[in-house]
Amino acid sequence: MYEYKGTYRVTGLEYEPNNVVKLRLEGEDGLLTIELPAVVNRFREGDSVLVSLSSSRDENYRENWSVYMWGVVYYSGGDYVRLSIGGFIMHMEGGVVKNRPGLGEKIYIGLRQLTK
Repeated sequence: MYEYKGTYRVTGLEYEPNNVVKLRLEGEDGLLTIELPAVVNRFREGDSVLVSLSSSRDENYRENWSVYMWGVVYYSGGDYVRLSIGGFIMHMEGGVVKNRPGLGEKIYIGLRQLTK
């Protein structure tokens, strides 16, 4: 079972074709890059974001998270892990993957905006 929580800062927002936003988050535990549909993006550069990664679904996700989704681990090796979130990609590297999820594992991803 995989569990991780950490606080990150939005250090980059890259708008891509087809209304996709690539969110770059940096923190003490490493780097996360998450592709999101532009319509659900609530984050701006400099925002502080709480990130939760878990094998277990949060039953109160509507109250607890600004954005909540799930993905499947499709690559786990070297210094990074990648998840597919319905075709969107999440890239994790650094300490966040020290205790890495298994290949094919379903991971719930919660993002909560701490600062606006």
